[in-house]
Amino acid sequence: MNDPANRPVHGSTKGPLVVVGDSLLDVDLEGSADRLAPDAPVPVVDVTREWQRPGGAGLAALLAARSGHEVVLVTAIGADESADRLRGLLGGLVEVVALPLVGGTSRKTRVLANGVPASTWVADGRSTHPSRRPCTTPSTGPARCSSPTTAGA
Repeated sequence: MNDPANRPVHGSTKGPLVVVGDSLLDVDLEGSADRLAPDAPVPVVDVTREWQRPGGAGLAALLAARSGHEVVLVTAIGADESADRLRGLLGGLVEVVALPLVGGTSRKTRVLANGVPASTWVADGRSTHPSRRPCTTPSTGPARCSSPTTAGA
């Protein structure tokens, strides 16, 4: 029981918990799929729900803050919509020290069709070519997704 790794950290430090690492915006899209796409054997998903949350070091920082720690997150964040959303999701619970980032904030999007994972996309935000942005989520209606091999064709 005297192992330092097993001692609780809460209240035993005099400063904030500092989390350093890559942060991203995690997005889950859930919907139903009743048919396959005509151009490929993949499900066409009618998105009915969307969840967004911090990912990577951002998630670790948020969980630590929710458990009562004062937390400082040191991470690279772009100047884009995903970065704005990530900061908003940290909800003032986490102090963010943003390092400069060339390009946009990484975003991972998972698509679930009828409760089963159908696809995952990771956009690192560094490219604006359409093939690097396979899925957009409008404020209303289903997500619009295209295959990277056919985008821009």
